[in-house]
Amino acid sequence: MTLSSLTIMWGALFAAVLCLALMRRWAARREDDSLHLHEFESAIVQRQSSLATFLNRVDIAGKSLTIVVVLYGLALIGRVIYMAWVDSLQIY
Repeated sequence: MTLSSLTIMWGALFAAVLCLALMRRWAARREDDSLHLHEFESAIVQRQSSLATFLNRVDIAGKSLTIVVVLYGLALIGRVIYMAWVDSLQIY
């Protein structure tokens, strides 16, 4: 694979991390931090629970994908450095 295609793949992964961050921010704006104890508020409690579950899943996916993006970026930088080092050893 060429370096440009690897960079494009890294960019797509980075864009996915940004999309997850924006999705989490958009979903979290509907979050209600109040504690609802009355029986007639059970629907609100159910919505809070489902939103918390969704946000936890997005957080796990975001953290995992961020780690992948960082490691992939470091590997890409390492490859560029290695290619420059090998190229510097060439006698022209």
